[in-house]
Amino acid sequence: MFALAVRYCEWLRNYDQEHARQGRNQFQFTVDNCFRFDPQQVAGFVVFNGYCMAVILSSHHNRQQVIALEDLMQEKDELDVEWRNLVLEQRALTEHNRIETLVEKQLDMYRPTADDEVVVRLK
Repeated sequence: MFALAVRYCEWLRNYDQEHARQGRNQFQFTVDNCFRFDPQQVAGFVVFNGYCMAVILSSHHNRQQVIALEDLMQEKDELDVEWRNLVLEQRALTEHNRIETLVEKQLDMYRPTADDEVVVRLK
């Protein structure tokens, strides 16, 4: 598309130079073209407008994708914060002191003393 637009611009420049050599000024060139359409000019106009629309649609699509990416990045950050809080909660819940306290209170378990230990010897 870009190469086509460049060729169209080169063709327009050559067309202007040709009219300048014929002694016409820019105003006459513009007035003449308002009432007479060259098929190449019409084709160039259509191609150029198509190229412009493609650029507009592409930039719009790009903006939509950037907005979606930013939303996903924000969601990722929120999930990271939640994950860190869950890891801290898990560490707090699995501390040995807390587990020992819960075992003693809820299950009436205690650490055996030396008298309560039974040693089994295997031969």
